[in-house]
Amino acid sequence: MAGLGPRSAIERAEIGNSRPTVVRACALLDHFGTLQAALEAQGVAVQSAESEYVAQNLVTLAEDKATEVLKLVDAPEQDEDVQRVFHNLGETNTPVSL
Repeated sequence: MAGLGPRSAIERAEIGNSRPTVVRACALLDHFGTLQAALEAQGVAVQSAESEYVAQNLVTLAEDKATEVLKLVDAPEQDEDVQRVFHNLGETNTPVSL
């Protein structure tokens, strides 16, 4: 898939012998149209598409600070009107309990 940029990725996985190939394609939002055209040119039937925030700079915090941040992140996640919550907190060294 030429022209999609350095952050584009295509993943293919065969699921059994009788099922079609599943393709997961990722690209920067600026390249969405190019990605869509490339998939259509190859005859790939798109079943769903969505945009997602991917943090560029993950932050690692001490356990006590990570717990505090995760409590803040959890509050809007509990609201039924909130569909998705994104953050840039990286993995912590120890399990964090809320």
